[in-house]
Order: sequence, then C-alpha cells, then structure tokens
Amino acid sequence: RRRMVDEEVVLGPGFSSVTGDEQPHDVVVLASGNLGLVSFPAIPGRASFEELANRFPGLILGLAQHPGVGFVLVRSETLGPLAIGSHGVHYLADSHTDGLDPLEPFGPNTGDHLRRTDSFRNTPDLLVNSFYDPDIDEGAAFEELIGFHGGLGGKQTEPFILHPSTFPIDDTPIVGATSVHRLFKGWLAAASEGALPPPWEVAKSDPSLGPPTIPIMQRHDDKDGPTS
Repeated sequence: RRRMVDEEVVLGPGFSSVTGDEQPHDVVVLASGNLGLVSFPAIPGRASFEELANRFPGLILGLAQHPGVGFVLVRSETLGPLAIGSHGVHYLADSHTDGLDPLEPFGPNTGDHLRRTDSFRNTPDLLVNSFYDPDIDEGAAFEELIGFHGGLGGKQTEPFILHPSTFPIDDTPIVGATSVHRLFKGWLAAASEGALPPPWEVAKSDPSLGPPTIPIMQRHDDKDGPTS
C-alpha cells in the first residue's frame, strides 16, 4: 500500500520519480504458486543476462542449480531469451539446446508459452519456475499456497473446453490464452451472423440431442435403508 501511485502498485524507479519519497529497492521478489518473479528496479529497463552476471556473479547459475528450481528464464543481449536449468540451456530464439533440455518435463508447448511471456514489456528480469517430476506429479511451491497455479507443471497443463457439438473446432493446436480467445471470438462472430444455429434450436430438431437423464443419487442410511 505504501507503493501505490494512482491506484496502481509501482515497484520500479517510477515510484521515486513520481513521489520523490524513496529510492527503488535493489531487488523485488514476488511468488505465485511454483512461479517466482525477480526484478531489479534500480537497473533501467529489463536487466539482461550479461548485466546480471556482471553485477551478481553466480546468481543465475545458483538459482538454476537449486534442487527446487526447474529453469530460470532470462534474456541475453546477444542470444535472446534463455531457459537455464541445472544441466542445460534451452535457447528459445531457435529452440536448440545445450546439455539436458530443462523444458522437457513441462511438455512440447512450453517454448511457445515462454516466448510469448518473454515478449511482454513487463516481463521480470528473472522468471523462476520450480522443478516438475511428471512421474510422481510433484513440484515445489514458492509460497504458502501449494500448487502449480502460477507457473508451469501439474494437471493445469491438461485443460479442456466444453462446448456445444454444433460449434466447429479444427485440429489446429490451441496453445495459450490468445488461441482460446481467437476460437471464442470466431464462434461469437459466426453465431451473430447466423452461421451457427443456437444449440437449443438444434436440440429441438434432433431428439437425440435433448437434455440428458440425470440419475437420482442414492444415500445409504444404516437405520432406514437406502433413501433418494
């Protein structure tokens, strides 16, 4: 609350320039589930791999080699975005790897998600994602809320869309929120133009698509026997 400017939380140099109240912190760390965001407000813009390595030798490698960390995302001035793990590096600019690929446990679309995140103007200097072991379905939480709700890994990588069978969907992979938004907007446009009949109209013309029969749940009571 002390860092509010025009109802927005400001953590970088903009806070002191607006209020004249204090100098920016050397480092700001935020956590969400198994995702950690590390920013250095005193460094103008997004701090690069080279600058962080010069100012804080061993920091990035130390984070990447921590047993609770799967990879660290950072941008290099010459190599572009890097996902650095304890035993290898994934170069997101051209998708090649040196050593063991730190993104392999997180699925084939991980690189696309990280490239999108790297493109944001407010991407943190360091994005830290916990390890993920798909065999035992475990990772590490960086806060008191145990789970994968912030970062990559876990059952959240197996989403689904429940939609009327009359709404078309092709075989193109749906990766990320942008693809979902594009799909939904396409359905809305087609429906508004009359190209997609409302599901209830289809159900009227085809009895097989009518409402399903829902069985009554049975509750067993030791004294009175089964009751519905």
